[in-house]
Amino acid sequence: RVEKPSIHPSSVRCSSSVMLP
Repeated sequence: RVEKPSIHPSSVRCSSSVMLP
């Protein structure tokens, strides 16, 4: 889930699920 794209909107979809600020 994309909530806060802090890094890149491309990997945020995957990163958001693992590392949420």
